[in-house]
Amino acid sequence: MATDSSDSRRLLPSRHNSHHQMDKINGMNPESTDQAPSLASRHDEFEEEESLVTPDALSARIGGFQRYAGSVNWGVFGSMKIVFLKSKLNVLIPFGRLLNSAFGNATELIISIHALSRGKLRVVQQCLLGSILSNLLLVLGSAFFSGGLACGKTMQTFSKADAVVNSGLLLMAVMGLLIPAALHYTHSEAQFGKSELALSRFSSCIMLVAYASYLYFQLSNNRRRNEANVGASKAWNIPVAFISVVLLPVVGNSAGHANAVMFAVKDKLDISLGVAIGSSIQISMFGIPFCVVMGWMMGKPMDLNFHLFETASLLTTVLVVAFLLQDGTSNCVKGLMLFLCYLIVAASFYVHADPNSKGEKPPQN
Repeated sequence: MATDSSDSRRLLPSRHNSHHQMDKINGMNPESTDQAPSLASRHDEFEEEESLVTPDALSARIGGFQRYAGSVNWGVFGSMKIVFLKSKLNVLIPFGRLLNSAFGNATELIISIHALSRGKLRVVQQCLLGSILSNLLLVLGSAFFSGGLACGKTMQTFSKADAVVNSGLLLMAVMGLLIPAALHYTHSEAQFGKSELALSRFSSCIMLVAYASYLYFQLSNNRRRNEANVGASKAWNIPVAFISVVLLPVVGNSAGHANAVMFAVKDKLDISLGVAIGSSIQISMFGIPFCVVMGWMMGKPMDLNFHLFETASLLTTVLVVAFLLQDGTSNCVKGLMLFLCYLIVAASFYVHADPNSKGEKPPQN
């Protein structure tokens, strides 16, 4: 029995030494126990976070790492996570406005693609046109008006250089829609029914290239610094053009409308312009040409001839907005002017009788 007790006493120091060695491996001081709770809490904190850089995630991807994961200091992984996520954020921040406007225009694009597949070409044109008009007049006007009231300033400022570039792109989009309409209504086509469609498809490809160049400029600069409409029209006795141009875009742009007003109230007018003007540019320079190209692939005669009334409405809207943006300032009066202009446009589409009331365009010969 004495021999057994002496053996057990000899074993106790060895166990203590083993714990001492394990504590050294884990980076703990065996003399002080106040560090243990903090390390445990850090361990739990890291485990609760969903990250791409954790020992478990790395061990699942790198074979044989599991036997070393327990001996690596968690602070190393914390530093790796900060560096990794910071690099990801630096990549994604310039895409913020693009993603915002892209998802904000998802409703119009989905409706347009569906209507295009069903041959409702006028619904596609009017829905996209209404999105541009509502963003330029209603959304931007509300942002200017709300920002001027909330900030208590006589003037709010924004980037004049960005406003000039945006106005130029909008005018380019108007030119792309105006020339096919002029070609149609002057009856000066070289081949009737074919020249207009060919010009629209060529212009759409050019507009897509221009939009891609605009995105590259914006991203590098930031790094440096349908049938339901026709049924509703019959049930409510409201013109289809009014539903497509006024009602649908207001509902679809409600999220972007709220964001633009919120940022304007916080005196961040450049972001509000990025939401309102950026969405209009995306629809005019990407959405419309994309639908023309998609119609080309589907065998649908989708073109850039939006008819004279719609093209004139877009032209006057872009001219008014470009004139108000040229000085790089905004106030309540400018916002009220844009909002009243939107009421005029909405009333004009309410009394407008669309020549293709069923939402269809005659087939091209």
